[in-house]
Amino acid sequence: MKFLRWSLKILGIFILLILIVLFVTPYFFKTEITEFVKIELNNNIEGQVDFESVDISLFRNFPDFSIRVNTIRVQDIKGKEILNCQQLTVVVDLFALMGDDIYEVKSILVDHPVLTLTIDEALVAEQDVEIHQSKEIGKPVKTSTAEAPITLKIKRLAIRNAAIFYEDTQAGIRTEVHGLNFALSGNLSESRTTLFVDVSTPKLDFYNDGNKLLNNLAVTFTGNIDADLKNEIYTFQKNELLLNRLALQFEGSVAMVNDDPNLMFTFKTPDNNFKQLLSLVPDLYAEHFSTLETSGTFTLDGFVKGMYTEESLPAFQLNVGASDAMLSYPEMPGKLSDIQIDLSLKNTGGEVDATVIDLKLLQAKLLQDPFSFKLYLTHPVSDPHMDAHASGTLNLSNLSQVFPHDLGDLAGVLLLDMRLKGSLSAVEEKRYKDFLAMGSMVAKDLKYLDKGFSEAIHISHAQLNFSPEHLDLSSFEFRVGQSQVSATGRVQNYLAYYLKDDVLSGDLKINSPYIKVNELMEPWKSEEADESLEDKTEEESETDTSAKPEDSQSEVIEIPDNINFKVSLQTDHLIYDSLEMKELMADLHIHDQRLEINKLSAEIMGGKTEIKGFYATPGNTDPQIDLQLMLKSVDIAQSYASLVLFRQFVPMAAAASGQLSMSLGLSTDLNQHMKPKWSSVAGHGRMRSKKLSIEQAEFFKAFNLVLNSEMFENIHTGPIDVNFKLEDGKIHHKPFKVQLNGVEAEIAGWTSFDQQIDYSFNTELPIEMAGDEAASLIKHYIDEGNNLGFNLESVKTIKLGFGVTGTAKKPKIKLLSTAKGSGTSIEKVLKDTYEEKKEELLNTGKEEAAKIMAEAKADADAIIKEAQKQVDELNRLAKLSAEDFKKESQKQADALIAEAKKNGPVAAMVAKEAAKELLKEGDKHAAEAVKRAAAEADKILKEAQKQADQIMKDAEKKAKEIK
Repeated sequence: MKFLRWSLKILGIFILLILIVLFVTPYFFKTEITEFVKIELNNNIEGQVDFESVDISLFRNFPDFSIRVNTIRVQDIKGKEILNCQQLTVVVDLFALMGDDIYEVKSILVDHPVLTLTIDEALVAEQDVEIHQSKEIGKPVKTSTAEAPITLKIKRLAIRNAAIFYEDTQAGIRTEVHGLNFALSGNLSESRTTLFVDVSTPKLDFYNDGNKLLNNLAVTFTGNIDADLKNEIYTFQKNELLLNRLALQFEGSVAMVNDDPNLMFTFKTPDNNFKQLLSLVPDLYAEHFSTLETSGTFTLDGFVKGMYTEESLPAFQLNVGASDAMLSYPEMPGKLSDIQIDLSLKNTGGEVDATVIDLKLLQAKLLQDPFSFKLYLTHPVSDPHMDAHASGTLNLSNLSQVFPHDLGDLAGVLLLDMRLKGSLSAVEEKRYKDFLAMGSMVAKDLKYLDKGFSEAIHISHAQLNFSPEHLDLSSFEFRVGQSQVSATGRVQNYLAYYLKDDVLSGDLKINSPYIKVNELMEPWKSEEADESLEDKTEEESETDTSAKPEDSQSEVIEIPDNINFKVSLQTDHLIYDSLEMKELMADLHIHDQRLEINKLSAEIMGGKTEIKGFYATPGNTDPQIDLQLMLKSVDIAQSYASLVLFRQFVPMAAAASGQLSMSLGLSTDLNQHMKPKWSSVAGHGRMRSKKLSIEQAEFFKAFNLVLNSEMFENIHTGPIDVNFKLEDGKIHHKPFKVQLNGVEAEIAGWTSFDQQIDYSFNTELPIEMAGDEAASLIKHYIDEGNNLGFNLESVKTIKLGFGVTGTAKKPKIKLLSTAKGSGTSIEKVLKDTYEEKKEELLNTGKEEAAKIMAEAKADADAIIKEAQKQVDELNRLAKLSAEDFKKESQKQADALIAEAKKNGPVAAMVAKEAAKELLKEGDKHAAEAVKRAAAEADKILKEAQKQADQIMKDAEKKAKEIK
């Protein structure tokens, strides 16, 4: 017993040691394994690879070693996620891991991967995940680190619940796969083995050029494959492919030759039940399929044989046939009978152009209405040659007698009789005699009302006539609700458009007394489009990523690049959302992914409008609009209600009434919901109005609160003339003057798309309108001015400046004095006004005093100048008088001497002495005359100076009084 107890203890310790080793060992290798995983993922996947964590365990798959990589993400070089995998589990041989030479990978499980692949128009993969495998499976694959190679001894490869989204934009195809499960088992380390494959998906959708060709197709494949891994030959043994309920069995092989597959397959349906074929029709398979009754025979078989390369196709053939088939539902009174199908699709190998489509017969009878179609088509790529004939009568009301599906309320008759025969080249070269095209399609009293529609679609009459050159729409009378449309036109190049995707051209004339666009669009609206996104900002709409790839939808109206149509539209009355137009006339041209508006005129919003410009959807870029808009005398309230752009950039218009005229040049990109991307809006324009009324606007209410006044309670404007420009998501108003309740104001600033505002607002407000607080303060400053000797009674107005920020609904007003550029209250502004007026009066007094002094100086100078003139004249006269005295004395002396000479020498001598006395007397009188003149002049100058001094003295006194 003692030995037994010791043995059990030793065994327990040994087991405990083994468990500890098993638990601890993974952590010894965790760093090495994590580094290995990073290296191998980045070496084998092109792109940026990241994962959340790595778990390692010896218990999960004992005695092998398991590595679990959690949350793997792969991004392409542009940073877009192309792979998201929840888990990747790899099982590795533990003992091989401990060695230095090879790692043996036994199984791989990929859990919940989401793969998104897109190929652009240049056939370059934007998201390119390329797994670099060895050309010979089972041989070592060297890593870039030149370290230990890997031997794949995989016994099981599994993918669980995968989603795949693939799109080729050039080919116009898109595939979506959901819930994909894939299992591959076998010994891949052997040169020859049997592979067991199990693939299933409940939902596969396939689109071609936007048309959904496969919808919710359930696919299941199980099979055994004899795999010669050494020679790369794979032979399919027991297998079955199930497409919904259609079962296909095939046998054959795939052999790889220089990386290209050589295919040898035959396939057929094991059961000829016609119901299997109908399971491929989504609407028939989705509902009531279990109760569907059929009769008749059905066959489907074919083969694929040859090399499949980038340059050539293998030979193939597909045969589909049905004979004397019928379908009906027990609960329905009618049936679809006499169903005959004889279709062959074949190619002898090589080019796609060698494909021949031979639909010898497709016919059926809906109750008593027969329909048949035949088609023989060759050279579908180079020069399609067809021989097609379609004829029949379809009473739409009979559909509800046969099918239990909810088809809506259907009525009316379609008549078709058409024959086309010839080559497309004959039409392209205008050899119309070599191409037969004749017949017509007629619709009479066609009505359709679905449960989701509020109004029925009604086509009272429509007729389309065929010819080699064109299709003639001779009549089309269409009505939905109150909307009525009649159209005529011609479509050209329709065969090249249908067969080779060439440009479809034509002319269309549309006339209508009344169109409500929402009524016309309702039958084609998706339910997802009903939610209004108008109030979302650009950031909200552009960053909303809640939609999944499978359910995201775009509302962008795409304009095809292969359409060239000229359209003239005339309607008496058109309504789109809240926008109403009357007497609408439009000349439109649709081409090159553009809708050009050559001219559009209408009565709108109480006025008139003219529009020119275009709407374009170029390539993969955002839709673009470029318009020249003229609005004349439109009602501002209606404009606010109808125009999104007006609401965004002129929010004050919500409280305004009146008429305005506007010219606007506008360009912008649109988002996927056909709303402007505000950051891209650019334009310029001019807005004018004779007068507007603005009631209870938040913008002006804020002014009243600041002023404690009702000045801006209700506004009536004078004429408005505003120039503006749109850029950077804002509308910028250049400074403009406007009368507000008889007071002139100057306004400038901007409003952004999210209705942020920044404005300057300057005005000179009459004192009586400034409010009680202002009146009290003004009286205070007038009294203060009077006490200081200033008369401020003449102050009748106050200059106010405001800075306006915030939003249109919640403006923030900052009051500024225009005198000092400061102030946060009416008191501060009035104080600045008082200081400004005081300084103004001081400056005025100084100017007046200087003026008085200048005038006095001028008067004084004039008196002095006049006195100087008198003195100069007096001196001149005195000088003349002195000269006269001297001349008279000389004359008398000369006469005395001359007379004395007559009486002898003695008398002459006496006379000379007498003459000297006469001359002395004359000089004396002359000197006295000059002296008297000088005395008089001095008197005159002194008097003048006295007067001038008095004038200056009086002026100085008056100037001092003024100062």
